[in-house]
Amino acid sequence: MGQVRIAMQVRNNGSEPINTEPHLFDLKVNGEPSMVWSLAGNGVRESKWFALPQGESVSRTWESLATGLFQAAGTYQLQLSWKGKMAPLVTVEVE
Repeated sequence: MGQVRIAMQVRNNGSEPINTEPHLFDLKVNGEPSMVWSLAGNGVRESKWFALPQGESVSRTWESLATGLFQAAGTYQLQLSWKGKMAPLVTVEVE
């Protein structure tokens, strides 16, 4: 498997600052919760994740997460959710 980068961006479209509560993000791979993703949430984050101002965004990128998410060649469907809100489904082809 070549180099794969997994990234997410969160934007506050509300009228007040929010705590994005990073531990509440859930990633499903082919409809199943990803243990690899839940462990990837550990670690230090900039303070903006915990008080994201109105109209601003924050992002995070993982360079080595793909090897845990994609065990073999094939088609994978990824869906990120947070507090019941679902991001669009993303299809990934791994060769």
